[in-house]
Amino acid sequence: MADVDPKCEKGTEVELQPCFDRFFADHDLDDVFCDCCQKKTKFTQRLRFASYPKVLCLVLQRFVFDNWVPKKLEIDFKVPDG
Repeated sequence: MADVDPKCEKGTEVELQPCFDRFFADHDLDDVFCDCCQKKTKFTQRLRFASYPKVLCLVLQRFVFDNWVPKKLEIDFKVPDG
């Protein structure tokens, strides 16, 4: 999910595109064991679609931890038409 304040109010609108941008962004992973060089090294994780589905079903995870307490965000996702 895009960066949403855990203290946001009920009904706050969140755009879907920034959520996709964050999910599919490159992420650095430290201390991953490499089979080729036989040591722990830094990797970059990159998620992409191999092919696009006709229908895409999303599971919206709206739970965050606010001071180590799980909290459900009651936000509204804005999904573009088309």
